[in-house]
Amino acid sequence: MDATLVANSSGGFSPKAAANPLSISAGGTGPLATMTAPDGKALSLTLPFTLPAPTVSGDAATYANVLPDTDLVVTATVRGDISEVLVVKTAAAAANPALSTLNISMSGPGLTISADSQNNLQADVANTTTTDFFAPAPTMWDSSTGSSTGTAGAKAMATMSAPSSTGSSDASTATGPGGGAHSAVMPTTVSGSTVTLKPVSSVLSGSNIHYPVFIDPSWMNWQASVPFWTWTQSAYPDQNNFGHTGSSDTDFPGVGTCGYYANGGSCSPNDTERTYYQFDTSKITGYTVNTATLKLQEYSSADWSCTNTYAVSLYLANGISTSTTWNHPPGEGSMGLTDHVGGSGSSNCHDNVPFSFDVTSKVQDAATSPWQHIAFGLRGDESNVNAFKRLVHEPTLTMTYDITPNTPTSLSTSNPIPQETSAGTKQPCDATTNSTTEAWVGNPGSAGLTMSANVSSPTSPAQPVRGWFDLWDDSATGFPTVDSGYSDGGGYKSSGSTVSYTTATSKLTDGHAYAWDASTSDGLLSSGASAQTCHFRVDLQSPTVSFGTSTDFPAAGSGIAPIKYAGQSGQLPFTDTDPAASNGLASGVGCLRWGTDPTQLTSAPWQCGSSMPSGSITVTPTHWGTNLEYIQAEDNAGNASQIAGYAFYVPWNANGPKPVFGDTTGDGSADMVVPSPDGNLYNHGVPGNTTATSPVISFASNQANSPSGDAWTGYRIAHRGSLRGGMNVDDLLVHKDGNSYLYTYKNPGNTGTDGRFDSKSPVAKPPCYDPNNDGHCAGYATNWSTTASFIATGDITTNALNAGKFQDRTGILTEETNASGDDALWFYPSISDNTLNNPVLVSATGWKGWDLIASGDWHGDGRPGFWARNRTTGVINAYTFTLGAVPATDSFGNPIANTTVTAVTAVSPGTQIGSGVTAASYPLVGSDGDLTGDGIPDLWATTPSGALQVWPGVATANLVTGFGTANAAGTTADFDQWPLAQTTTEPTGLLDSDTTNPLTASGTGVSWAANQRLTANAAVSLDGSSGQLTASTAAVNTAGSYTITAWVNLNNLATTQTVLSQATNNHQAFYIGYDQPNNQWYYMTTTSDTASTNYPYAGGGAAPVHGTWAHLAAVYNAGSNTMTLYVNGAYAGSAYNATPAYAASKPLVIGGLVNTGGVLQNPVNGLVSDVRTFAQALTPDQVNQIWNTTKPSS
Repeated sequence: MDATLVANSSGGFSPKAAANPLSISAGGTGPLATMTAPDGKALSLTLPFTLPAPTVSGDAATYANVLPDTDLVVTATVRGDISEVLVVKTAAAAANPALSTLNISMSGPGLTISADSQNNLQADVANTTTTDFFAPAPTMWDSSTGSSTGTAGAKAMATMSAPSSTGSSDASTATGPGGGAHSAVMPTTVSGSTVTLKPVSSVLSGSNIHYPVFIDPSWMNWQASVPFWTWTQSAYPDQNNFGHTGSSDTDFPGVGTCGYYANGGSCSPNDTERTYYQFDTSKITGYTVNTATLKLQEYSSADWSCTNTYAVSLYLANGISTSTTWNHPPGEGSMGLTDHVGGSGSSNCHDNVPFSFDVTSKVQDAATSPWQHIAFGLRGDESNVNAFKRLVHEPTLTMTYDITPNTPTSLSTSNPIPQETSAGTKQPCDATTNSTTEAWVGNPGSAGLTMSANVSSPTSPAQPVRGWFDLWDDSATGFPTVDSGYSDGGGYKSSGSTVSYTTATSKLTDGHAYAWDASTSDGLLSSGASAQTCHFRVDLQSPTVSFGTSTDFPAAGSGIAPIKYAGQSGQLPFTDTDPAASNGLASGVGCLRWGTDPTQLTSAPWQCGSSMPSGSITVTPTHWGTNLEYIQAEDNAGNASQIAGYAFYVPWNANGPKPVFGDTTGDGSADMVVPSPDGNLYNHGVPGNTTATSPVISFASNQANSPSGDAWTGYRIAHRGSLRGGMNVDDLLVHKDGNSYLYTYKNPGNTGTDGRFDSKSPVAKPPCYDPNNDGHCAGYATNWSTTASFIATGDITTNALNAGKFQDRTGILTEETNASGDDALWFYPSISDNTLNNPVLVSATGWKGWDLIASGDWHGDGRPGFWARNRTTGVINAYTFTLGAVPATDSFGNPIANTTVTAVTAVSPGTQIGSGVTAASYPLVGSDGDLTGDGIPDLWATTPSGALQVWPGVATANLVTGFGTANAAGTTADFDQWPLAQTTTEPTGLLDSDTTNPLTASGTGVSWAANQRLTANAAVSLDGSSGQLTASTAAVNTAGSYTITAWVNLNNLATTQTVLSQATNNHQAFYIGYDQPNNQWYYMTTTSDTASTNYPYAGGGAAPVHGTWAHLAAVYNAGSNTMTLYVNGAYAGSAYNATPAYAASKPLVIGGLVNTGGVLQNPVNGLVSDVRTFAQALTPDQVNQIWNTTKPSS
């Protein structure tokens, strides 16, 4: 602490470091000082004259000539107290009428100022007995010196052992009177907020008065928690010395009798003084006090001798206050404690002399009784004036103590956490004894079971602590303890830490119930047991699950013919059990999960409780041939079974879509697979293609599944058939310019869904074999880094897939840059799954600057050819293949005797069939065969902005001779879809197609039902009350073009129901649903996000019928500012909105709208399925195709 005054932020001065805030004026008419108590209340003092700027030195600020020849000295203390002393320098100054009465204004909101009969002042909290500030009776003194007739003065009082003295006393200062000073207490009255002081005239002026005269009203913070002191004087029986300070010796507490001393410093009459100290003990209530020592210091003594000692005795006293005087002493009781203290003043003991008392027993009483405070009285040898001593103001009460640690909190069982998996709940500290339905603990294994708790100490500073854990068996007679011990190996941790104790699994009995509690220890004291007792029951055995025999899809090799085909749903029966313990108890199977990929099964969500299938699971294999399904069970304790597998053969459905090269989605129609600016990959169809049954746009792969996980943009993608054969859909071939690797992505991938790509493998580049030593292998690259363009040709011998067998493997045609900088044309036959034969150099030069295009059969001869686009001129040329037999080679490039493969050995001269498709205008170009359903190959390309253009092929006698007018086929921009279907690969039904914006179900009214095509669990059912689905973020940017579609089936038409919405800050960016007053479907937007906005509205279409499915499509075109509603693929209404509102952070909501208060409004009572969003305005044909390809089958 440091009372040195420094400038503060308010323009005044404050102690550098004080216990309580204090601000002293820099001059002016405002308050001289403002003191602040610990409770935050402030007391301001304003004197009746203007203050000049002070001179600051140390802890004092001097305001010169506040009145003529009168200075004001304000002294600060480290407690935040002040002493304000008027220094009257001359008799003329003393005669100033302004000094006859001093009115001090006291301002303290919430404080009441009062004075007692002894002129002591205090400021109490209004309407309470709590004192915040007090002032000892204001005193005044002059500067008279000479032989003392008053109280003892100098620190080195003249005694029989002291050297001779001149007999003079110390001089008076602003901090206190000298030994020969005249002094008096000033009469003090209080009226409201004004304190009036009456300086005593006999001390202010007169022939015996020496100047300067000092007038001192002082104010102090009252804090019961801070040690206080006082002393009483027999010579001045009504003198109040409570908290009195100063620099003169007479300002220090005394013990013993001050009498006559031949060499000066005498007291006349003799003055017996007794000192009292008081400490706040309210804070140690309940503490365990080990030792307590009262440490004091002698400030001065009548006898200087270091070796002459005098008795100082300690008493237990009642409380002290401002009313404590000789005539009103506190009650005292002897403690039987006396110390003999030497003198202070000689060269060997000039400084303060310490002494102390062991007060342990009384402080222990204070802690246990409890007492709010403890006070001690000290008396000297009152029969010997040479024994008189003065003591320092603030002694020290030093304790070693402990506090019983806090009982532990936040008890938790973990590794594993007790749970009931079927309910999806966990009970880390269950209160139920011997429960058989919840708080099951699975097998902890070698790690053991962990019990943890938060332990703390109430001491300040807090002591390190540890926990003691006690575990007992609730299932055994007498509840025996099975394990106990200190946490973390017995080590201590900082207060507030979570500590743990681990029980070995070997100490737990299968099927038994257990309970445990904990206590806290600091090494000396321990708390009681925790208020919580945690219960759990153990299930140490894993459940079992196995597949049975399916009649829909019999096991592979069983010889039983399946009755279902690819694309049809069937049942796979299973049996699950949870073995019981010896006491007959088991937690029971609580959850199941299943899927087509065992590596991804471990991350698949569990289907639990009522959502868990019973006896069989529904599967819909999307491809023919051998399929695999896996299943795993979990019991209510969290033990997982082994993963059981089931292999079954699925025959090709001859009545399904005819397989074609170029098809990635399995609907019998060629697809375009194009990267999007969002980094993902999408399958695109052409609107109006009546042979296609897949969506116009569907998700193919997210950017994380690109070869390097760096987004699909920048990769060349080819597909026409498969390197592994036996497939009715295309795999992908993927390469990035300059990269050493070419990858194949199998279709379907891990999800088992056609058109989804998430499983890649590198394609090894075969060595070049030169049996004729013609040098064509010179410069051949050993990896794919020189590949400039490539296509998958499909089976080069036929344009038709072999339905039901599909053994037709694709070849690869590449352009590869040679040493001269030109591009050569190479063909790679396929000889086995994902294995390429020795390459054939088709053309050594002339292909630089051309993009290869896999067109399929463009010339009508039943087998494929290809096209190429000149990147600079935009010319499209068509080519046919010349086929021949070449030696077959193994994977090392070695020829296989007497074996040949069919390969492309040459290509025809190019025939121009198109122009104007430059790389500058159309960076990406392709064909993939017949895209429009007319049997003729078509051309597609993307613009730099992402627009997708399709030029339909024009043919004569199946020979393509050119292209028709380009048609817009949408955009490669963002697309997303929420099928709302629970499937084997996505059991929750809440994920979107690219898994970046999943839904969260809220409320109790969410379940699953059949969709418009009667597919089980493929629509969300909402109860019209609390059920809703909320996406993680916005689904579309409503400030740009967008389209939103959904299938809806309402249970009733009694209320307006908002099927889809996306909020702004104050409204919804769009509302799509049923308008009850107008009995029609509607699509509404807002023109701004202000409190008052307009609501453009489009409504109409076929009248809603409850219990009947309807397809809704809302299209906003930012180019024309139009909004259009389609119902069941047909136009229903439109409106205009030039300033649509948008808030990127607000999520899509399915099943209602959420207002600004978070309340669900216009909830849906019905079913919703297949929600799709497009970052483009779909054309009427595109909307119609979505409806037509997803509408009910009957």
